[in-house]
Amino acid sequence: MSRTRSSIAWILASVSLLVGLSILSQGCAISASDGYVFDSGFRSDVRSIATPMFENRTFEHGVEARLAEALTKELNRVTPYAVTSSVAEADSAITGVIKVVHRRQLSVNRDSGLGQEMAMEIVVDFQWRDNRTGETLLARRNFRGAGTYIPTPGVAERTRIGEEGAIASVVQGLVAELRGDW
Repeated sequence: MSRTRSSIAWILASVSLLVGLSILSQGCAISASDGYVFDSGFRSDVRSIATPMFENRTFEHGVEARLAEALTKELNRVTPYAVTSSVAEADSAITGVIKVVHRRQLSVNRDSGLGQEMAMEIVVDFQWRDNRTGETLLARRNFRGAGTYIPTPGVAERTRIGEEGAIASVVQGLVAELRGDW
């Protein structure tokens, strides 16, 4: 009998945890007048956002196009904003500069001395600007993202795997920054 009670207690605890996590994933804020407010956290006065390609100041050809594509997809997936590439048609725009694309060796194969695991880091400066007023809504400098890859024989992942991971990291972090403080 006690085993059944503990099983039921475990199930109820699991369900309440899942419900709690579901509510928290919606986003919440505390307002002095309203108490807890469940909201996405994105600005309601902005309806559309433009994502022109970032300026690329590195020697990594094409990273700006892949970053722009990933940013557009993430904004469409996560935010309530209509996304366009035309700055003239949007309420706001995210512009930026890719400053650094850097590879770093994380580990070495003891037998061969070759790099076993590598990291690729991308550093950008970006700005979110309201096209209607000219106001800067958000600006970040030296915003970083990293991805790893394994170039050693047997696995032989290409550098592109690390680059895609770094781009995804930058883009997800950037979109998270668009949410208001809560």
